[in-house]
Amino acid sequence: MTRGFFAPLLATLLVLASAAAAQAATITVTRTDDPSTAGDCLSGDTDCSLRQAIVAEDGTSAGGDTISLGSHTYTLTQGTDLDITKPLVLAGAGVGSTTIDGSNNYGARNGPAYDARILRVDSGATGLLIQGMTFTGGYDFEDENCCETVNANGGGDLFNNGGGVTLKGVAFTNNVSSGTPLGGAVSNGSGTLTMDNVSFTHNEAAGGGALFTRNGTVTGNGVTFSNDVTSCCEGGAAYLLGGTVTLANTTIVSSGGYDGGGAIANGGAQLSLDNVTLSDNGADIQTDLGNATTAVENTILGSACVAPGRTDELNNRKTGSAITTDLGENIDRGSSCGLSADGDKSSTDPKLVPLANNGGPTLTEALIAGSPALGDPSTTDCPSKDQRGEPRGDGNCDIGAFEAQPTTAPNVPTTDAATNVTKTSADLAGTINLNGDAGGFHFLYGTSSDQSTWTALPESAAGVVSEDTPASYALTGLSPGTTYYYAVVADNATASVEATGTQQFTTPDGSPYITNVYVETETDTTANIDFTIDPQGEDTTYYVKYGTDSLNQQTDSSTAPAASGAQSYGATLTNLSPGTTYYYEVVASNSAAPDGVTSQQSSFATDLQVTGTAGSPVSIIDSGSSDSCPQAPTVDWGDGSQPDHASVTCRNGQYTTTDSHTYATPGHYLIKITYAELGQPEQYAQISPASSPTITGVNPTSGTTAGGTSV
Repeated sequence: MTRGFFAPLLATLLVLASAAAAQAATITVTRTDDPSTAGDCLSGDTDCSLRQAIVAEDGTSAGGDTISLGSHTYTLTQGTDLDITKPLVLAGAGVGSTTIDGSNNYGARNGPAYDARILRVDSGATGLLIQGMTFTGGYDFEDENCCETVNANGGGDLFNNGGGVTLKGVAFTNNVSSGTPLGGAVSNGSGTLTMDNVSFTHNEAAGGGALFTRNGTVTGNGVTFSNDVTSCCEGGAAYLLGGTVTLANTTIVSSGGYDGGGAIANGGAQLSLDNVTLSDNGADIQTDLGNATTAVENTILGSACVAPGRTDELNNRKTGSAITTDLGENIDRGSSCGLSADGDKSSTDPKLVPLANNGGPTLTEALIAGSPALGDPSTTDCPSKDQRGEPRGDGNCDIGAFEAQPTTAPNVPTTDAATNVTKTSADLAGTINLNGDAGGFHFLYGTSSDQSTWTALPESAAGVVSEDTPASYALTGLSPGTTYYYAVVADNATASVEATGTQQFTTPDGSPYITNVYVETETDTTANIDFTIDPQGEDTTYYVKYGTDSLNQQTDSSTAPAASGAQSYGATLTNLSPGTTYYYEVVASNSAAPDGVTSQQSSFATDLQVTGTAGSPVSIIDSGSSDSCPQAPTVDWGDGSQPDHASVTCRNGQYTTTDSHTYATPGHYLIKITYAELGQPEQYAQISPASSPTITGVNPTSGTTAGGTSV
């Protein structure tokens, strides 16, 4: 009876417990700010921040409650991290939609900011899933374990202190761990860290620009590290002081450590790399003597391995052989990694296309035709899918993180006209179609029409291209005054196809360009000449030559500083003769044109000069031809007096204007005559616009009259 009584009861209790565990709550974050007040997130209150939701999560469900974040940026400002101590799902709307920003968290407190990172996960959080979001602005300044960098906890965004953390579809960008820092984005002190489709970009720390491990187990599949750096030490992408680290289908680009340190610095971990692509890192891997081991298989080492004997600045150990276990089928662009297992290839170009969106959740580097990494018949021990999620289904997987999916050769591309041609640079252009495959393009160019003499420019990424798409390359280092020929080549995993047509351009010789030369203003004795000069990147000297019959006079020389593009300049001619036609041109010279280049010669006429005696009337007679007789022209005598309405008579299509004025004091005045009916613009001159004015009552040449003072 006892056994019969308790068995149903036990079964009932187990069923009830399972039902309770299955009913996890979903908490929706409704605020994007970080208030210090308490929220009531569990009762459906619409006033719930991310920090309040983490506090409210009770952790009683087996997989933890789900905290749901929408397509917003959630900003932390309280100056402390978010502590997670219980199982939890932190779910966003995607890396391009949901962002947690910690850039205002550091500095929000007066004292030490050791806990101003974004997340800290403790051992109670045995199941934390973070998915579909971007972390940025994380900053771990004064770490909990102060003083020595190698002892710091680190982690600008995330410090895992014994929890079980899974990152799925997460991006870490522009995070800094400074002061006594390790792991600009993530630090795994202990516990487990699983990364699936995760990207690290532009993160920085003293060691481990993106990732640091002290202990625990770290696995990554579909991870990209790009442009992660260190400020003093090793491990631009990752520094591994301890623990077990396995990376598969991972791409590590432009993330070398400080002063030649490795992108991955293994200071004491057990590291395994399987189908990993490393390139443009300066140095790819370093492994210290002692407990550190590094096993490598089906991996592209596109930079170099750190040689034995280097001192690791973080743990003060010497480096040993970068690869301690060579499992074969690896490619070394150089010969520094000491590859010797079956299928290894050293001093071999893997023919990688630069990092691009080639499909899938993270950026990758595609393989193109001729790559030794394509379809290795000896390589079958690899993940079933590549970093993009494409199947490695033929049983002979490609080496590295990218598995090519050949379709057909690219369409024949078109070479287009170059743009932005200067004396040392030009933008080459073309049109490509890769027929739905991932790949890139490059240009061939040279100074001869003989294509056998041309040089291939570096490969550019195109991504997956299934229609006609523009392709361009900014070519620099050209010679002035030289004709260049070029053509575009489209590349995918099936073939490289060159355009059938070519283009050409000629760089300017570097001589200065002089344009827009004109007389801005002139008087009876002066003229202001305006113009523009393009110095073509060289310090350029310029001046204006002028004269009446020959150009036998010139202004002082001036300098147009080295620059590209037209710059406005000017010069003033003085002591000119009134009523005289002058000819002029602008001269400019630089190192490319030491003898100078000149503008087109132009001319102008100085204004006539009327002279007379102060206190005596000065009379003017102006005449010209017109289809209609002008009415009431005005004369402005230039001394501040009210303009006169001059008298005008017309006969047989000719008009004559007369007026007189008495100047109170000596001076140099400009007389302006305006004929509104004739549509004449206002012209500042002594007599205008008559072609042959007659001047009476004054001496037009001497400047004075007998016994009088010059006006």
